[in-house]
Amino acid sequence: MSHTVVPPPARFDAGGDEPHGMPHDLYASYVERLRRLVRVLGRCPLGWQESARAGLGPDDIIQYWFAGITLAASVPPQVRGQLDADLALSRRDLETAAAAAVPVIVSPLSHCYLDVPYAEAPAGHAQADRHGRLGLRLYAPTTVAESEPVDVLGPGREAQVAGVEAAIWAETISGFDDLCFLLLPRLPGIADKAWSAPQLASWAGYRDRLARHGRLWAQDDLTYFRTSTVDWL
Repeated sequence: MSHTVVPPPARFDAGGDEPHGMPHDLYASYVERLRRLVRVLGRCPLGWQESARAGLGPDDIIQYWFAGITLAASVPPQVRGQLDADLALSRRDLETAAAAAVPVIVSPLSHCYLDVPYAEAPAGHAQADRHGRLGLRLYAPTTVAESEPVDVLGPGREAQVAGVEAAIWAETISGFDDLCFLLLPRLPGIADKAWSAPQLASWAGYRDRLARHGRLWAQDDLTYFRTSTVDWL
């Protein structure tokens, strides 16, 4: 006996993030109308976490991005205040998604945004210039060990995770080598956390596995941050 497997509808990313200054009723009406249009096209609507404020149906998908971050000391108080208010709303968005049991793509700003300055020193002086100028200075520098997504949905909600996504922004990047420097070695950490079994989720074990990648990147002539916390092979 044969049977036909019907694939799930493709997703359509409708955005919907950061509706600053937009009245709630107007925003909710906009998101609802946009979702209807997406469904007419035979797609599943995907929106950033803020779209949860318009309510969530069983076929909705959200992408979680706004997590708590450590800001640089130079950030003005009014900016800190706005970010604190946004963070409070973000926590509610996540609670709404958890209660609705909808799929969530995990890309928390705290761990999956890779345009952050490195906290530790490079292994040697050759990378001092890139180390000093790359990364958005809004963020406090973080170590490579801190660049793995955490269990943001809480215990017992792994089944809700539809995927993990990393993001990179180009405010300080001037070329491909700069891009690689910010992506590597952080990007493998995102993949490791997303795909590895929980028992492998330790910095000591991951650091040993990461050390082997340096040789591969060098073979491909890719510029990567040679953090002093890893014994590169």
